[in-house]
Amino acid sequence: MAGIAGYFGQAQAPEVLQAMVRKLAHRGRDGESFYHANPVFMGIRGIAADSEDQPAYSHDDSIAVLFSGDISNVAALREHLSRKGIHCRTDSVAELVLHLYEAYGINLAAHLRGRFVFAVHDTLKDFVFLCRDRLGQEPLYYTTTQSGDLVFGSEIKAVLEHPGVQAVPDM
Repeated sequence: MAGIAGYFGQAQAPEVLQAMVRKLAHRGRDGESFYHANPVFMGIRGIAADSEDQPAYSHDDSIAVLFSGDISNVAALREHLSRKGIHCRTDSVAELVLHLYEAYGINLAAHLRGRFVFAVHDTLKDFVFLCRDRLGQEPLYYTTTQSGDLVFGSEIKAVLEHPGVQAVPDM
């Protein structure tokens, strides 16, 4: 089990993203990885097998993917991509999701079976795509700040670490 957190918008001190990701420590103490390409700042916390190959980057480093979850049809997807001439260099599911994004764009989630949450940053399109499984087994919380930043995380407590997010009751 792993978790993702991040924001896009105004740059914050590096400690902000680190604190957001550390709030997910119980999801796996083995590793954390970070990605930033202003204005996008993302991180993952999880067991080493989940987080060591992340983020996954496209061959030209224009696309980055952070992934958390389990996909049951990984072998079939790898075979499908292989028939299309797309080959994964590693066993990382994040890399698989990256290649599915390259092949299908935001429709990639229609091919995934399982529980998952992931973030894609496509620098050439100036585009960030966040997605979770259809049943919400892997949660994804998000909000916007008054300055217009979008803040997200696998848990609310990670989102609340961002200085622009206030826990205020909505009467």
